[in-house]
This record gives sequence, C-alpha cells and structure tokens, in this order.
Amino acid sequence: MRAYGFVLLTFFGVFALGCGKPAGPPMAPVEGTVMLDGAPLAIGQVFFAPDNAKGTTGAMGSSALSADGKFAIRSAGREGALVGFHKVWISNPDIAERPETGKGYKLPEKYRHQTTTDKMVEVKPDQINRVELVFESKP
Repeated sequence: MRAYGFVLLTFFGVFALGCGKPAGPPMAPVEGTVMLDGAPLAIGQVFFAPDNAKGTTGAMGSSALSADGKFAIRSAGREGALVGFHKVWISNPDIAERPETGKGYKLPEKYRHQTTTDKMVEVKPDQINRVELVFESKP
C-alpha cells in the first residue's frame, strides 16, 4: 500500500510541476488602438513581427482591428507577443470612404509591409503592453 501511495504522490507532484507557465518563449499581452489621421482605423489587421536584428526571434503576432481601431495581439495560438522588439505593419484594404465622415483615406505604403515599415514596438515582460499606433495618410 505504501508503494501505491508513493507512486500517486510522485505522479501528482510531477503533474503539478508541469502545470505552470505555458511552454515556449516568454510572451506578454499587447493591446492598443490604431489611429489614422486622428481617427480610429476601423478595418484591417495589425502585425507584430519579431525584429531579428534586435535579437527577437520567433512567431509573428497579429490581430484584426475592431470598428473602434482596437486590437489584442495573438501569436502562435497564444495571447500576446514575444517579449522584445517588433516591426509593426498594417494590412489594410484601400477604403473609398470612412463610414463616419464620408472622406476617403489610405494608409501609406511603407506601413503596409514588414520590410519597409519603420514602426517599432518593444514588448516588455510581466505587464500588459498598451500601444497606440498613430499614422498619417500624408507623412
């Protein structure tokens, strides 16, 4: 009977050790808003790509934009982005007009590609990273 108890105790001890933080590189929550010309960007997707040149490697994160321009990044099926530096760009179809104003807008081409964007965000550990990404249609 003692052996049986020892086996159970060992099993649950090992099981408990494995139930801590998820496996994988360190991540932290990232949420925020995308603004274009002073108004929320209501359509598109925001991407956070680890900047290898600054030592951040791993899965890219992304989020669809809500009607009020808000986003919450997910990476490799997990909430958040890798801790470190990220290049940020927006996939955004050209919109003929904004629903709220009737005026057209377009995100500049350089912010639509990982290789040309100069928007950078540092994701810091052990906190919710709140980010406001501000763009102008005419830089």
